[in-house]
Amino acid sequence: MKISKVDIRLIPQGQGNTMAFAAVYFDNGFMIDLFKVISGSKGLFAAWPTTKRGDKWWPSVTTTDKTLYENVKNEILNAYTEATKTKRSYEPKSSPKPQ
Repeated sequence: MKISKVDIRLIPQGQGNTMAFAAVYFDNGFMIDLFKVISGSKGLFAAWPTTKRGDKWWPSVTTTDKTLYENVKNEILNAYTEATKTKRSYEPKSSPKPQ
């Protein structure tokens, strides 16, 4: 699955650890929304969408393909970095194909 576009919605600073929300568009017409860019104790990380059921948070969407997981995470963090510089949506130049 190839990533064709990542939209970043920046959160104003001072609103907790969530820095942005992201939507990831794939070349086959599939889109996943509500990824989060979070500032943690070890730096920024991209969190996949979750849903609260009762008192626990559960994954809304995930993948069993580790390469795809890493590609999505890296593209979101690259898009976030670009968005903080330009305040625009980020489109990857090329995305590695999953193995």
